Amino acid sequence: MLKEYLESKEKKVVNIMMILYDEEETIRTYVESQCYDGKVETALRMIADGD
Repeated sequence: MLKEYLESKEKKVVNIMMILYDEEETIRTYVESQCYDGKVETALRMIADGD
């Protein structure tokens, strides 16, 4: 009985896990992008200042 129940919920669990993975990947990409943007801004400011 438990086996059948769990098998019936497998697709739902997989979908939830994929959503969570996608959210985590999106956040990771955003953070990396913010770090990169900050480094570019610093480099441009240093070039403008003549450093």
